[in-house]
Amino acid sequence: MIVLIAPAVGPSFGGLMVYISDWRLIFWSTLPIALIALFIGRRVIEQYSPTTKIEFDWARFGVLSIGIIAVILGLNLAMSANGIIKFAVLWVIAIVMFGIFYKQSKHSMKALFNLGIFKDTIFTLSFFPYIFLQMSNIGINFLLPNYAQLVNHSSSLIGGLILLPGSIFNGFGQPFYGYLLDHFGGKLPLYLGNSLVAISMLAMLILGVQMTIPIIVMLYLIFSIGRSMAYGNTMTYGLKVMNQQLRNDANAIYNTGQQLAGSVGTTIMAALMTGVHITGNTSVQNIGLGSQLAFGLVLGLTMINFVVYFKLFKVPSEV
Repeated sequence: MIVLIAPAVGPSFGGLMVYISDWRLIFWSTLPIALIALFIGRRVIEQYSPTTKIEFDWARFGVLSIGIIAVILGLNLAMSANGIIKFAVLWVIAIVMFGIFYKQSKHSMKALFNLGIFKDTIFTLSFFPYIFLQMSNIGINFLLPNYAQLVNHSSSLIGGLILLPGSIFNGFGQPFYGYLLDHFGGKLPLYLGNSLVAISMLAMLILGVQMTIPIIVMLYLIFSIGRSMAYGNTMTYGLKVMNQQLRNDANAIYNTGQQLAGSVGTTIMAALMTGVHITGNTSVQNIGLGSQLAFGLVLGLTMINFVVYFKLFKVPSEV
């Protein structure tokens, strides 16, 4: 729930801080909260299970880190001068690093990821919709506040607050989404949630620059309900039938995947939103067209999710 709500509440909070003062207040106001959390955590968090001394695989960690950084940098630089060349070079580096990581993973006995988890069909078929939903989540949470300010000429406060109704609603809706999985199985929440995401993105794609602030709020509410319903339940469904010994590795890969997907989603959305430069169009029209490309991308990801979910539910399981 926190993973879903926080990225949406963040722009609302940030917009309020910028509206009151400037961007520095965002960091100064959150610093005391971080210090309080650190103090409380040190006092109350305990180790409830026995620990074992395991040698960490720093070599694989370093190779994987270089690969991930190269992916993000490549996407960031793709729209700059000579961007295609920079993108290609960095992605070649990323592919080489991921290849080395895969080769090392076959023989390493040190602790990091067990890539053998991808041999589990249910995990693999739940992992990709999971990261696609997170990519859509973070990307749309980044795009809409900027869209409201650049296209609708709203203030930073309004730009942030448009996400708040959806975030608050989903804070209370999480138990219900879990109830759907427990009582109706995976098909209802995953198909229904993904359908709501698709409907909201299709509407945004069609409306384009005609979207007003109330329409954005309403469509984001539909999007956030669908995303929340499908996102958490996708991971839960994937873990539900998994061997207990593999769950730690699965959780680690889910967490790594969602963070990479969030970074990639933000980068791609920013590139699409600002990447249209049609002569004769106003900046608002170009940003609107770029945003429509972003909405179309998310809609495309939901179509892929439908196919993957269909395959997922064909896999025999006890769920």
